[in-house]
Amino acid sequence: MKINLNFQIKNLQGEEIKGEFGHAGKVLANMLAQQSKGNSIKLYDWALKLWNSQALELDDMDAGVLYALVENSETLTIIAKVPIMKAIKK
Repeated sequence: MKINLNFQIKNLQGEEIKGEFGHAGKVLANMLAQQSKGNSIKLYDWALKLWNSQALELDDMDAGVLYALVENSETLTIIAKVPIMKAIKK
């Protein structure tokens, strides 16, 4: 499955959050790069692709891993988690 996170996250008023702090791929890339557990090589590869606005090509198992990382993250806010989780489940 192809997961494209090349979009801006929206605030509670429905307005796009500008810059890299609102870019879903860059937000997730930062979160992945800060992980200290898991498959380091895979997470690093995902972070690089997301940072460079590339889509991820994942199987169902890897998509589940990514979804769980987002859902269980203590560094991502709910406003970032929900659109990212929806994009993964799409």
